[in-house]
Amino acid sequence: MALEGSLKEFGLADILQLIYFQRKTGILTLEGRMDKIRLLFYEGNLVLAESKRRIETNRLGTILVKKGLIKDEDLSKALEEQQSTGAKLGNILIKNGLVEKEQIQEIVISQITETVTQLFGWKK
Repeated sequence: MALEGSLKEFGLADILQLIYFQRKTGILTLEGRMDKIRLLFYEGNLVLAESKRRIETNRLGTILVKKGLIKDEDLSKALEEQQSTGAKLGNILIKNGLVEKEQIQEIVISQITETVTQLFGWKK
């Protein structure tokens, strides 16, 4: 199933509901004047939201440092490893015993919620 068009023609809530009820897996890309957002779905569930304009203060590593869960040097080492391996930052931090999976999940859920909430303000 491939959908393409304007949010004027088919509302975001309708699209998300269709993906959920049909248990679709894939990527929904939404492009606006100011941002490009990718929503990743697995069996109808939203599992990741990527924004080209996500501000630095809302990035996973920055949030973990701000919350005191990791140190700046831990983040720097993990980012270096990410550069060389291509692995997800959260997976690297968990593997290295720096944070718990649940801590990463909490932050990612918050990021997804914020990104999707932003999308509901888009008109086209």
